[in-house]
Amino acid sequence: MTKIIGSFLLLISAVFSSGFPVTLTDDAGRSALISKEPKRIISLAPSNTEILFMLGLGDKVAGVSNICDYPAEAKKKEKVGDFFSPSLEKILMLKPDLVLAGGGVQKELAIKLSTMGIPVLTLYPKDLNQVLMDAVLVGKAAGKEKEALTLVNSLKERIKAVKEKAKNRKKPKVYFEIWNQPVTSAGKGSFIDELISLAGGENIFSDIDKTFPEVSVEEIIKRNPGIIITAYMEKKGKMKKEITARAGWGSIKAVKEDKVFDDLNPDLLLRSGPRLVDGLEELSKKIFSAEK
Repeated sequence: MTKIIGSFLLLISAVFSSGFPVTLTDDAGRSALISKEPKRIISLAPSNTEILFMLGLGDKVAGVSNICDYPAEAKKKEKVGDFFSPSLEKILMLKPDLVLAGGGVQKELAIKLSTMGIPVLTLYPKDLNQVLMDAVLVGKAAGKEKEALTLVNSLKERIKAVKEKAKNRKKPKVYFEIWNQPVTSAGKGSFIDELISLAGGENIFSDIDKTFPEVSVEEIIKRNPGIIITAYMEKKGKMKKEITARAGWGSIKAVKEDKVFDDLNPDLLLRSGPRLVDGLEELSKKIFSAEK
């Protein structure tokens, strides 16, 4: 009897020391009970997939969305449909014990999966700090909390280094273009606005209370940015010539001083995952390489 009790206590101790079961609250304010360490995880957003691989969970990724392409190993995983309409049937076929969803358009699917008894965490960060918190959330959900805290501490140090570099330096005015038809920039509340500020610049449209506002050419010329940066999904390295040739843009300081940059990887600036810190460092380089 003593041996049986001892074995039982050891089993209970092992269960609780593993961190499971655990109940977590996601970015949508919904709770998920994860009874045991997940073995089959599905990610429905590229940023979520990147977190999983950064935490060493690549071997547990059972499926991803069609646009999950980083790291390279993610391309080899089973696909469950595109970001806007993942296939419920394919998700269920893969028998996940944890699903990491994106916000917005995936809300209804996340709720449906939850009602079917599948643990779902929605990651929908609004700023860089919440991105870091989401990495820790995934770590707790997948038994990698220690690794997540190590990752986050490293990212915080890199952010701190960028902020130190920007301290006591003049903030150049930055125009960030996301699209040209219609002309679309980054406004207040966007990751890009936050990253420009942290990197030491001043987003010329930070006064617009909209994440991605359409803006007029006349207003861009009037605000006269000293730096222009583009992040087109399929036009990396192809926009500088077009921008500098636009009618009236020759009077803009950035164009006159050859401070137009079109070679940044848009994924580092538009995906709400840990690689935003890579994007922050790249922005810092552009801003301070432009100093005279």
